[in-house]
Amino acid sequence: MKALFDPILNKLRRDDLETAKQDILNNITLLTGTSTLNFPDTATGLSADLTMTVSGAVVGDYVVIAPPTGSILANTSYTGWVSASNTVTVRLNNYSAGSANPSSGSFKALVFHNN
Repeated sequence: MKALFDPILNKLRRDDLETAKQDILNNITLLTGTSTLNFPDTATGLSADLTMTVSGAVVGDYVVIAPPTGSILANTSYTGWVSASNTVTVRLNNYSAGSANPSSGSFKALVFHNN
């Protein structure tokens, strides 16, 4: 992806914002997926992975995860990545002093796919 952004960064350095914006829009496709995920009880210092489908996603694409409010717990976080074609892995990271068992909910993934 670095090669994708180098020309855009050069335009931003020249204050050519409109052209940089158009380059981003021309080179990136936003892909979305939604899936109900039910993470297991996860012990202190450990993580748990579940997967969801995002059609068109490929390994190396950037991923943003939007967990539902009811699944957000103190001292935990969610991360995501494209682990295989059309598959996003969502990881629950438990940094708390106890086990974490978030509520099941509808998780969203936003994938920035390089055209």
